Amino acid sequence: VGVSAVLMQGVFLGAYTKRVGDEKAVQYGLMSSCVALTLYGLATEGWMMYVLILCNLLAFAAGPALQAIFSRAVDAGSQGMAMGSLSSLASVMSVT
Repeated sequence: VGVSAVLMQGVFLGAYTKRVGDEKAVQYGLMSSCVALTLYGLATEGWMMYVLILCNLLAFAAGPALQAIFSRAVDAGSQGMAMGSLSSLASVMSVT
């Protein structure tokens, strides 16, 4: 999972978001995640997890693309509060 995240966010993210845009990157990432998480539960063999991790590569673009959307939506003086709020929401969602 970590290697997939590094590949998407460190290598492919810039070209991917230029091609599809931030809004579509979020949509595709969330759809990819929903499908992959469902298939994780249905997997019957261990090797299937590795295939699903690679198929879920788009999910790792959703977070940075969402941050870019938030960053553009607020003025320069409010960006710290907006990014902090987004980070706090992400933390709460990962706990529950």
